[in-house]
Amino acid sequence: MDLAICLQIPLPECKTCYNCKANIKGERINMNTSELVESMGIGPHLKGHAYTEFALDKMAKEQLPVVMGKVYEEVATKFNSKYTRVERAIRHAIDIAWCKQCDIHAVFKEKPTNTEFLHKLAKMMQQGRVVASNGRAS
Repeated sequence: MDLAICLQIPLPECKTCYNCKANIKGERINMNTSELVESMGIGPHLKGHAYTEFALDKMAKEQLPVVMGKVYEEVATKFNSKYTRVERAIRHAIDIAWCKQCDIHAVFKEKPTNTEFLHKLAKMMQQGRVVASNGRAS
């Protein structure tokens, strides 16, 4: 399922998709957090998907920037894991997504760090550029 959301730099191969046109016009894109994470190339089969989704939901509700150590600890507690495992799983998910030709390349010019990735997506959610499917801001 290719959601192809062009959030900053439209890729040539997705100029015609609805979400790209909507974003160019400044319209909101209806997508929940899980779909956003998936559109970046992070599949739901990865632990990093669930960790990233939970971290984004937490970060979007707080004032940015947030301390990443605190976010990792909250995620680790929620999923009964460890801080280092959470960080590694998110980093692994970003590495896998970067190797694919997906929307992560439309948002970042070079491979992002965990902090850059999470802050950028959380900021987009706060600005209302990505809206939950139920119509409320994520």
